Amino acid sequence: MKYFVFLLPLMLLSGCAKFPKYQTPFSVEDPSIKGEKLFANGTMISSTQKRYWYSYRYALEKGGYTVTDDASFPFFKTTGFTAPVEDKDANYQFWKEGQAYARSLCSDFFRRISLAKAHRDHAKKQTNIAGGIITAGMGLASASPEAVGGTGLLFSGAESSFDAYNASYLVTPDLGLMEALVRAVQNKKDETITKDDLPHVSDAINQLNEYVYPCTFTGMQALLDDSLGKKVTEFGYEPFSP
Repeated sequence: MKYFVFLLPLMLLSGCAKFPKYQTPFSVEDPSIKGEKLFANGTMISSTQKRYWYSYRYALEKGGYTVTDDASFPFFKTTGFTAPVEDKDANYQFWKEGQAYARSLCSDFFRRISLAKAHRDHAKKQTNIAGGIITAGMGLASASPEAVGGTGLLFSGAESSFDAYNASYLVTPDLGLMEALVRAVQNKKDETITKDDLPHVSDAINQLNEYVYPCTFTGMQALLDDSLGKKVTEFGYEPFSP
């Protein structure tokens, strides 16, 4: 029994943290903040990433900034500024490349969290089955009540750790609906942006940051809260105000 008592807290503290395939990235990579790919990989995403950085350099140069080659990624750096120049075409191209890059990263993010959740759900079910078989076998073998209870507690704790992980790192278990909502908001954002909205590079960066936001953890939480609020309003419920 003492071994179970010793193992249980260790198991609960580690949870899914020791098993990479069960881990969910907390949030999507934001090109407007960093720009390097941390999780996504592949020929197309690598090409998209390069186009994003090339278009950013082009927009900087057209906007009056001095840009020089550099040995480290992204292989250029901003070294000066002459005078503000409006070049909506260059900024719009940067916005479109950034949009494509952000959309690909968002899609990969949902793919990864869906796969990790599937692994956790499978492990949770297997743990539940194993716990039932083992405790039943111990009962048939006339094991002591303390040992049977300790074993049941151990497997119950393991099952609860999966639930705790999902509650901490997933906005909602309905990932398909959440992704559809994020895409709908991003599509609406895309439809509202024109070249006239992007006179400067900074405008394109700001719009890109707004475009990525719905795919972040806090962005998805805000979308979920907003959707819930609209549903409550549709039913005619008026929040209580003292």
